[in-house]
Amino acid sequence: RVAAVVDRVNTTMQVWQGLTAGCAQCHDHKYDPMSQMEYYQLFDFFNQSSDADLNNEHPVLSILGITDKKQLVPAKKKVEDALKILDEAARELEIPEPGPISPESSTLDVIAFSGQMPPFCVEMGDGGNRDWPWVEAPEDAPEGIDQVIRQEAPAGQVRQVFFEKSLHPHVVAEGDTYHIDARILEVPESMSLQVRLDDETVWEHRAYWGVTTFAHGVDGEPSLLRHGDLPATGEWVQLQVDASKIGIEVGKTVLGIAMTQTGGKIEWGGVRRKSSRPTERADLWSYRAFVDRWSENPSDLFEAPIRAALVATRSDNTEKNSDVVDLEIWWKKQLSPVGRRVLKPQQQVYDQLLQEKNAIQARAVPVPVMVDLAPDKLRSTHILERGYYLAAGKQVSADVPQFLPPMEEDTARHRLSLAQWLLSPENPLTARVHVNRVWEQLFGIGLVETLEDFGTQGALPSHRKLLDWLAVTWQQEDRWSHKALLRRIVTSETYRRNARSTPEQRQEDVRNRLLTHATRIRLPAEVVRDQALAIGGILSAKKFGPPVFPPQPDGVWQVVYNGAGWRESAGEDRLRRSLYTFFRRTAPYPTMLTFDAPSRDVCQPRRIRTNTPLQALVMLNDPVSIEAAAGLARISFQHSNEMTLAISHAFERATCRHPTEPELQQLLQLSQQQHEVFQHDPEAAKRFLESGNWNIEDVKLHPVAATLMVVANVLLNLDETLVRG
Repeated sequence: RVAAVVDRVNTTMQVWQGLTAGCAQCHDHKYDPMSQMEYYQLFDFFNQSSDADLNNEHPVLSILGITDKKQLVPAKKKVEDALKILDEAARELEIPEPGPISPESSTLDVIAFSGQMPPFCVEMGDGGNRDWPWVEAPEDAPEGIDQVIRQEAPAGQVRQVFFEKSLHPHVVAEGDTYHIDARILEVPESMSLQVRLDDETVWEHRAYWGVTTFAHGVDGEPSLLRHGDLPATGEWVQLQVDASKIGIEVGKTVLGIAMTQTGGKIEWGGVRRKSSRPTERADLWSYRAFVDRWSENPSDLFEAPIRAALVATRSDNTEKNSDVVDLEIWWKKQLSPVGRRVLKPQQQVYDQLLQEKNAIQARAVPVPVMVDLAPDKLRSTHILERGYYLAAGKQVSADVPQFLPPMEEDTARHRLSLAQWLLSPENPLTARVHVNRVWEQLFGIGLVETLEDFGTQGALPSHRKLLDWLAVTWQQEDRWSHKALLRRIVTSETYRRNARSTPEQRQEDVRNRLLTHATRIRLPAEVVRDQALAIGGILSAKKFGPPVFPPQPDGVWQVVYNGAGWRESAGEDRLRRSLYTFFRRTAPYPTMLTFDAPSRDVCQPRRIRTNTPLQALVMLNDPVSIEAAAGLARISFQHSNEMTLAISHAFERATCRHPTEPELQQLLQLSQQQHEVFQHDPEAAKRFLESGNWNIEDVKLHPVAATLMVVANVLLNLDETLVRG
């Protein structure tokens, strides 16, 4: 977490103040007037955020796409309306209190499930890795069951569904038996079934049918007792287990039940208990019994609002407590067998609409946000000796460096006040640093060349008064309007100058710091790629969504991701703007890296432009460039099938001007050479077209199309195409 806070301090000061504050992390700054103590005073501003920099990062802000936002509003309204209908039906439903039950009577009581899980059971399947595989019950299922668990296991492999925590653990009485509805659908060479119970001590009470294939328990003992052969295939049967025979003593509490199979395919239909103690579940049949049982000590299986409502029922004014009314509605919907049966149609409509709403919300992208801690939970910040996070020194409190304008004494020290200080009229750096950054984007080099360093080791302004005037005007007159700043610069005579220069100008001012002519600068990495796709007419205009995976060389991820492959996107996604390209700091996208894009491991306000042969090789061989060349050739070929006109159209589309006669002749000569090559090797022409995803059915056109594609590839690699000015 310290590393994350350090990064925030360094980034904030470099982006907004143009200061290399990170040099003061381990010791006093060697060049600028910033001490180590002042660094950790800035550190304290960011040390009070509630995030912990863990994998389960919080808090987060869920961001939905535009389409999902529009769909979510009516989806929420439908859920609210369905809930009102469901609650109204529950409110009107009268469930009479049951009569007294004789303790001597014996009833068949559903204890685990019958068509669906009862509420408040923690259900687990296949060792707890997935939910129970519910399916709609077949027509010949036992009466009252509308869902069954259908599970299949390869020969020799084990599958299991179980729950181990329930709202209704029951105490075993004398003579209790368990009845399990089951139907075997397919039997391999060797198959066995097992029912296992947990009596609050161990899962060592097992009954099985078929052959002994289970690794746990002692065969013939209560821990693994055979109860007979496998039932007949295709018929519903009721497997019966006597609690006493598998070692469950009277008075023990059964907490969990598991159904296991080895191989084969089976349907489990329900688990019931025949007992002389049916009153244990009276809270399901009587709201009064439910409140009496749970109001004193609500189970943690209940959600917090339900627990609060149960506790509220103990107050003297229960009749006027609105939570009690809500609690009764909740009981009818969630616990009462009568209520669940009667309200099932309304509940199904509500569940379906809720599922649709949740599906929309699940598509939201979680974005971590910074939220400050409560005043009574603020962290203490210490100077870290030598920057080591375990070497805490003197405690400090939030403040700004002394060589900059101070904060007002009565101002609270938090991130909001720091932001206000950054934009205060007294702060001389914020406006100048930003104006300088905008100037660099437009002219290729800032008025202060070192965008990242306005300190003593940075470059001096080439036009100090101009920088001051732009900063003050932008701050005071334009009121921080970025549009106004851009308009002022791009409408100036300086910006509109021609890029042509005289030999004298180039000799006297090699780097054009006097701005006697427009500066020619190569486009940024992202724009190089996007421009090529746009010229080829294949750039996707799709907005928002998750990252995409355009083509990249094989093996880039082999070391970084332990052999994981780059899952190349298909269709429109592979041609989206570079902004959406999946980017990891440990393995940046190689095409952008070649064109000087930073690795993003630390803040880098300025990109140092390079000019290397690798850049030309990328433009000539990168799959994206090949596809863009195919797109440009296709557009030009559709414009005219006459080579001269097609090449002229492609040249104009790539450079925004008509070719001169010498330029056109050079390109025609190139096309003639390539056409001869493809005429002698039609397969090479076909392969080249396929590499650009250009399918032409007429084989006779392959040499011409491939030739035009080569010319288009050259045009995309022209200095005039890649350079602005």
